[in-house]
Amino acid sequence: MAGDDAGARIAEARKLGGYTQRGFADAIGFSYGLLHQVEGGHKTASPVFFAACARALHIDVTALTGASYMTELQQDRLAELIRPIRESLDLYDLGADLDVTAR
Repeated sequence: MAGDDAGARIAEARKLGGYTQRGFADAIGFSYGLLHQVEGGHKTASPVFFAACARALHIDVTALTGASYMTELQQDRLAELIRPIRESLDLYDLGADLDVTAR
Protein backbone atom coordinates (compact mmCIF):
# COMPACT_ATOMS: atom_id res chain seq x y z
CA MET A 1 0.00 0.00 0.00
CA ALA A 2 2.60 2.58 1.04
CA GLY A 3 6.21 2.88 0.14
CA ASP A 4 9.24 2.29 2.31
CA ASP A 5 9.13 5.89 3.53
CA ALA A 6 5.72 5.59 5.18
CA GLY A 7 7.24 5.33 8.65
CA ALA A 8 9.40 8.39 8.01
CA ARG A 9 6.35 10.33 6.78
CA ILE A 10 4.43 9.36 9.92
CA ALA A 11 7.36 10.39 12.13
CA GLU A 12 7.72 13.73 10.36
CA ALA A 13 4.01 14.49 10.56
CA ARG A 14 3.93 13.45 14.22
CA LYS A 15 6.79 15.81 15.05
CA LEU A 16 5.17 18.65 13.10
CA GLY A 17 2.03 17.98 15.11
CA GLY A 18 4.01 18.43 18.32
CA TYR A 19 3.70 14.85 19.52
CA THR A 20 6.25 12.64 21.21
CA GLN A 21 6.12 8.99 20.21
CA ARG A 22 4.49 8.05 23.50
CA GLY A 23 1.96 10.87 23.33
CA PHE A 24 1.13 10.05 19.73
CA ALA A 25 0.72 6.36 20.50
CA ASP A 26 -1.83 7.31 23.14
CA ALA A 27 -3.59 9.67 20.73
CA ILE A 28 -3.94 7.05 17.99
CA GLY A 29 -4.83 4.16 20.30
CA PHE A 30 -1.90 1.93 19.28
CA SER A 31 1.04 0.80 21.33
CA TYR A 32 4.24 2.79 21.59
CA GLY A 33 6.14 -0.31 20.44
CA LEU A 34 4.17 -0.62 17.21
CA LEU A 35 4.52 3.10 16.45
CA HIS A 36 8.26 2.88 17.09
CA GLN A 37 8.59 -0.13 14.77
CA VAL A 38 6.52 1.48 12.00
CA GLU A 39 8.45 4.75 12.18
CA GLY A 40 11.70 2.80 12.16
CA GLY A 41 10.67 0.86 9.06
CA HIS A 42 10.62 -2.49 10.82
CA LYS A 43 6.87 -3.03 10.49
CA THR A 44 4.38 -2.08 7.80
CA ALA A 45 1.51 0.15 8.85
CA SER A 46 -1.99 -1.19 8.29
CA PRO A 47 -4.72 0.91 6.69
CA VAL A 48 -6.32 1.26 10.13
CA PHE A 49 -3.03 2.50 11.57
CA PHE A 50 -2.66 5.08 8.79
CA ALA A 51 -6.25 6.22 9.32
CA ALA A 52 -5.73 6.63 13.08
CA CYS A 53 -2.56 8.66 12.52
CA ALA A 54 -4.20 10.90 9.93
CA ARG A 55 -7.23 11.44 12.14
CA ALA A 56 -5.09 12.41 15.15
CA LEU A 57 -3.02 14.81 13.04
CA HIS A 58 -6.05 16.24 11.18
CA ILE A 59 -4.47 15.53 7.80
CA ASP A 60 -5.44 13.50 4.76
CA VAL A 61 -4.29 9.89 4.93
CA THR A 62 -2.55 10.28 1.55
CA ALA A 63 -0.06 12.62 3.20
CA LEU A 64 1.12 9.62 5.20
CA THR A 65 0.74 6.85 2.65
CA GLY A 66 2.40 8.79 -0.15
CA ALA A 67 -0.54 8.00 -2.41
CA SER A 68 -1.46 11.61 -3.14
CA TYR A 69 -0.50 10.92 -6.74
CA MET A 70 -3.74 8.92 -7.04
CA THR A 71 -5.76 12.13 -6.74
CA GLU A 72 -3.65 13.70 -9.47
CA LEU A 73 -4.11 10.67 -11.68
CA GLN A 74 -7.87 10.77 -11.16
CA GLN A 75 -7.94 14.47 -12.05
CA ASP A 76 -5.86 13.84 -15.18
CA ARG A 77 -8.20 11.04 -16.23
CA LEU A 78 -11.23 13.22 -15.61
CA ALA A 79 -9.72 16.02 -17.72
CA GLU A 80 -9.10 13.48 -20.48
CA LEU A 81 -12.73 12.37 -20.38
CA ILE A 82 -14.05 15.93 -20.37
CA ARG A 83 -11.89 17.12 -23.27
CA PRO A 84 -14.20 15.78 -26.06
CA ILE A 85 -17.21 17.34 -24.35
CA ARG A 86 -15.46 20.70 -24.18
CA GLU A 87 -14.45 20.48 -27.83
CA SER A 88 -18.03 19.68 -28.83
CA LEU A 89 -19.35 22.59 -26.80
CA ASP A 90 -16.75 24.89 -28.34
CA LEU A 91 -17.87 23.84 -31.81
CA TYR A 92 -21.51 24.25 -30.86
CA ASP A 93 -20.84 27.74 -29.49
CA LEU A 94 -18.86 28.60 -32.61
CA GLY A 95 -21.79 27.51 -34.76
CA ALA A 96 -24.17 29.62 -32.69
CA ASP A 97 -21.93 32.66 -33.18
CA LEU A 98 -21.91 32.10 -36.92
CA ASP A 99 -25.71 31.98 -37.02
CA VAL A 100 -25.98 35.26 -35.11
CA THR A 101 -23.59 37.09 -37.44
CA ALA A 102 -25.37 35.74 -40.52
CA ARG A 103 -28.59 37.55 -39.57
